[in-house]
Amino acid sequence: MPIFIIHYFSLEYHWMRQETAFKQLCTEKEYYPVLIRTNKKQAGIIAKRMDIIQSVQEGSHCTLTVNMYSYEAACRDAMDWIGRVEVVEPVTLRQFVKEEINRLQRIYG
Repeated sequence: MPIFIIHYFSLEYHWMRQETAFKQLCTEKEYYPVLIRTNKKQAGIIAKRMDIIQSVQEGSHCTLTVNMYSYEAACRDAMDWIGRVEVVEPVTLRQFVKEEINRLQRIYG
């Protein structure tokens, strides 16, 4: 009589494991910490999407250190955050954001 083994596969569980493994690999290979300041609501949203290294609550705001993996990735993602977070450090990324805002003001101003 043949024996059948039923294997249950959860795509959600598989995806979560793969995402965790990917983040771990990126953290080991690529490390670019960025200090941002935002309100508690945005901090909660960011915490679900980003690799949080440290979080400090300061009254109604939070200061988060997130791993952005590289300067290039940080530049790309920082532009999505404009108006919701303040990039505090590193200074090079903060300067990039400032220059991009100035460029956009020239175009749309």
